[in-house]
Amino acid sequence: AFKVYSDLKNETKYWDWKESCDNVYLGPKFSSSQIEKVLVEKDDIDFEIIDDKSEIISSLLASGKIVGLFQGRMEYGPRALGNRSIIANPSKMETREKLNKMLGREPFQPFSPTILRKHADDYLEDTTPNKFMTMSFDVTEKAKEQIKAATHIDGTCRPQILERKDNPPFYDIIKCFEKKTDIAAVLNTSFNLHGEPIVCTPKQAVDAFKKIGLDALACGEFLVTKTK
Repeated sequence: AFKVYSDLKNETKYWDWKESCDNVYLGPKFSSSQIEKVLVEKDDIDFEIIDDKSEIISSLLASGKIVGLFQGRMEYGPRALGNRSIIANPSKMETREKLNKMLGREPFQPFSPTILRKHADDYLEDTTPNKFMTMSFDVTEKAKEQIKAATHIDGTCRPQILERKDNPPFYDIIKCFEKKTDIAAVLNTSFNLHGEPIVCTPKQAVDAFKKIGLDALACGEFLVTKTK
């Protein structure tokens, strides 16, 4: 509306029009000290600094664990794109069933995958750039096997197609997961209980981690687990 008003009034100085948006990581970001301050106040979790996040998280995923991701700036909009996400192995249907139950979702509700751009043609028919999880695609036979937990019953999925330049930490996790499993994708859903907003702050992330019952939480440079 403001763009139309500006055009009618010929007040283009108020409007810097862009044809496309390349980055939606526009929300708050928290330092390691801010995150650690939250973690030390919790007496029912364990946490440690991890040097090789991509290696550790990909190993957890390969073993069937469900992991929360809290890193960098929060995504703007309704889709989790790797900074406020819950991720899992997309090849196991039991993972989808377990995750729907944990999040309070209906069993028929689908999840979406994040797929490495280089391998998009292996999983999707007629691919086009789709970095913000806004379009659906028909899936290939390979996808029906390797990412079946993140495809819809009608043979489609709504993926995030990821290049490294868009989110290097998230890309590196999936790349390590691919090396371990030969699957160049992960199941990716927003980090929140059904009907609640996506987590924004470290405290919200830790509280949701405990409430949902995730196996682990990668919170900045820290790996958070339940106290044994």
